[in-house]
Amino acid sequence: MKKLTSNIIRILYIATSIFVIPVSCLEIYEIISGRAAVDPYLRNLMDGIFWSVFAANCLCSCYISKHKNRIEA
Repeated sequence: MKKLTSNIIRILYIATSIFVIPVSCLEIYEIISGRAAVDPYLRNLMDGIFWSVFAANCLCSCYISKHKNRIEA
């Protein structure tokens, strides 16, 4: 079961690492274009997507680094 969890976390980490770059580019474009000031729903949606992907990436990274240190010890 632990191996399955580790594999799922690694796949999730890879997926969020790939997905965080386009989402952050869209977030920057939204800030620069000024469209966020017109449509607050879009601003909240993009913020929610960005921060959830970023949080998942950070949590997976912490799990992987913690697990890696435990194996090497």
